[in-house]
Amino acid sequence: MATHSLDSLSLLIGIAHTLAVLVAAGIVFFVVLVGRGMPCPTTVRTTGVAAGAAAALLSVALLVVTALRVSDAPLAAVVDPDAWVPAIWWQLAAVPGATTLGLLLAGIALRRQGRAAQLAALAGAAAAASTPVLLGHTQAVSPRWLLQSVDVVHLLAAAVWTGGALALVLCLRDVRGESPRGGNARGDARAAASLVARFSRLALVTVTLLIAAGLALAFLILDAPAALVATAYGRTLIIKVVLVGCVGVAALWNRRRLLPMVSRQPSAVEGWAALRHALALEALLLLVVIVISGLLANSDPHLHVG
Repeated sequence: MATHSLDSLSLLIGIAHTLAVLVAAGIVFFVVLVGRGMPCPTTVRTTGVAAGAAAALLSVALLVVTALRVSDAPLAAVVDPDAWVPAIWWQLAAVPGATTLGLLLAGIALRRQGRAAQLAALAGAAAAASTPVLLGHTQAVSPRWLLQSVDVVHLLAAAVWTGGALALVLCLRDVRGESPRGGNARGDARAAASLVARFSRLALVTVTLLIAAGLALAFLILDAPAALVATAYGRTLIIKVVLVGCVGVAALWNRRRLLPMVSRQPSAVEGWAALRHALALEALLLLVVIVISGLLANSDPHLHVG
């Protein structure tokens, strides 16, 4: 019973860590790749810092709980390091190290100006976003280097889209047709439309990478196409693909219909409201996709079900 409880706790913490680190890294990607030359709203930075802090704390919790599970020690043994510290292996130890140092480097670099600082921020965020690849099924499938490489691409694409969609929703939250503060609402709306256009182009690239990497992972992990319906892993993967497809359709709708609408009429309140709601739906669906990905990473791809 204790082992089962630790398995469940480790799974929950792992999913939460993946979610937090992808959001934090994705916000860094958004600030550097999409929001360049534009002031970053305080809410975006605050959300990024909160997600980064949560990712760092969860990475430490993941290390401890996983080590307890591997050493077959009860959760109460957390106060006795001798019971679980010897069970830590290098990949597990690297998760909190890369998460914390990568996001810390990104945060420091974002406070500086210049191309070198931007590259450092991207490198730190990428390192942190790649940490989930150190654990899960990528350690047990050959060729491991190929699977992990594809998984890194998968994680980075997910981070760009998830963190970016959330950051964009926060950026657009205060966009209105008319400014109650007496500011230049039309100018602000046009700047926001430019921001949406930049993210839309980036999202188009990342969704292509996300789908391609997902298909490659399925090909490398599953024994045969029939495993898509014969295994719990395959069925869960189908659900994930359907959700990613829904996100892709929503993104295409935003690019083809809503974005031109707000670009033509930047003072129209209804267009901005519709765009914000559509982006919020994208972000929500992507969060669900990340949760499902966490379940897939910790499930047996070869376990058949009736």
